[in-house]
Amino acid sequence: MSNTNNELIVVTSAIVQLKAAAKYRNFNHDTFQSVMSFANTAGLYIALIKKKERRIISDMNVSACNQLVKKLQSAIYDDEFALEELRSVCRTNSILSDVALYGQDDPSAAFMSLVIFQNSLSSTLTPASYLIDLITPYLHKAYITSLEPTWAQNHPLESLTAREKEVYNWMSSGKTNREIGLILGISQFTVKNHVARILEKLNAPNRSAALALCN
Repeated sequence: MSNTNNELIVVTSAIVQLKAAAKYRNFNHDTFQSVMSFANTAGLYIALIKKKERRIISDMNVSACNQLVKKLQSAIYDDEFALEELRSVCRTNSILSDVALYGQDDPSAAFMSLVIFQNSLSSTLTPASYLIDLITPYLHKAYITSLEPTWAQNHPLESLTAREKEVYNWMSSGKTNREIGLILGISQFTVKNHVARILEKLNAPNRSAALALCN
């Protein structure tokens, strides 16, 4: 029972730290290393990947072998890459080296997170590969939230809310504010406010400029 309690404490502590990091947008190397304490501190690496482009937006290498990181990055660019393929790459470097992915199988997710870690026992008797599955949703959110200002600069649409993206998509289709309101079941005045916020976030003087910016 004590081992189970210890594992619960480790996972709960990691989730609390990651929720705080997401709230305050301050996920960093120290946070990453701390929440991964159950996997030891060796061989840690995390990358945030733009799924459509298979492009690494940001990464943190705490202690992973640079050669391994480069091999994994090359594998990611393969359109048919799979988790087992990545695991195979890891294990050619070290028998304990492992990888976790979050967001790959979610068609609505624009990004996924990749984590390299050591699948060894440290503070618990449970393999790290099991415990990391419990925290990856929070790890992904903390990392993704901390980078939102950068996305807004490099990928304008990422700064929009889900509703604003809907409005933007209908704007792209040539719909008027009245037509968008009818489609979405909201008032024309509400649509007008959404459009105003979209233009402000995209730093665009008008609708045409906003659409041109993101094409």
